[in-house]
Amino acid sequence: MKFGALQRRVKRCEQVMAVRIGETQGNWGVLSQVWRQGWSPLRIVVVGLAGGFIAGKLEVPGKVNGARWLQMVGSVSSLFASAQAAFATVVAAQAAETADDAAEQADEAAEQPPP
Repeated sequence: MKFGALQRRVKRCEQVMAVRIGETQGNWGVLSQVWRQGWSPLRIVVVGLAGGFIAGKLEVPGKVNGARWLQMVGSVSSLFASAQAAFATVVAAQAAETADDAAEQADEAAEQPPP
């Protein structure tokens, strides 16, 4: 492959990545806005009361104390964070594959002589 073709391919990949970054930032903004709107004060109070009620009903006297609950909450939050990281990795890999495919198609189109 010629050096000029490689430069064009890199430039196209950079343009595709710039577009993807813009789309990702836009989607992230929408997600954070919807997330904040979804957690109204009433919902926070209801979830807190329901969680407290369930924790009180499920608590076995003497076996589960406050430290255990904090440990469980920490473990669940770590599990949730690792699941989010795994999902982000899969999405990033798919985006990279799409960008590579688009760059290859653009290279093929650029190398073909005009009709």
